[in-house]
Amino acid sequence: MSQKLLLFYAVECGLKYLILDENKKNSTRDFEKIIETSTGCLVSELLKGTNGHDINRLLNILKYNLRIPPLPTKVIDEKGKPISSEPKELNQIWRYGIECDYAAECKIENMLVEAIKYIQKQIRG
Repeated sequence: MSQKLLLFYAVECGLKYLILDENKKNSTRDFEKIIETSTGCLVSELLKGTNGHDINRLLNILKYNLRIPPLPTKVIDEKGKPISSEPKELNQIWRYGIECDYAAECKIENMLVEAIKYIQKQIRG
């Protein structure tokens, strides 16, 4: 679990770095000052609160065509169906060790590794 949690945060931080770099800013506090990115997104609105963990939103801002799907958990709702976790909640799922669908979790882990490769490529130019 901790490996996936660290991977999640590495992707989140890397994507935020790319957004800051693209907009010539130095800190995530500067997101409040970014009115629009090259994609026309209002970064300050998109990254407030829990949206700051929304990797799909960060990927969208950067125009990278990768979308992390919801992760089905082993937690059952009142109707007997598994509850899925949104991508921006993955850090909570892995932090608290909530049991998930193994195959879906592996797929998401591989997608996060793909995002890391994208980040590395962008940083290296």
